[in-house]
Amino acid sequence: MSDKAWQLNFQPLMASHVAEILTWRYEPPYDIYNMGADTDDPVGLAEAIDYFTPAGIPFSGDAAPAGG
Repeated sequence: MSDKAWQLNFQPLMASHVAEILTWRYEPPYDIYNMGADTDDPVGLAEAIDYFTPAGIPFSGDAAPAGG
């Protein structure tokens, strides 16, 4: 385990974040996690937003080495 510090940034999950997540693609055998929604379809995007924001607690985050 690394002894480096990490900085975590959390922010509200926006429709643009969900649209980006929908474009992620994985190689087999992890391709079962590929999302099938079309980001140009407003209904599909709305359904994906609902999927990624259960119980009304939307957030996204990223991690980076502290100070870097």
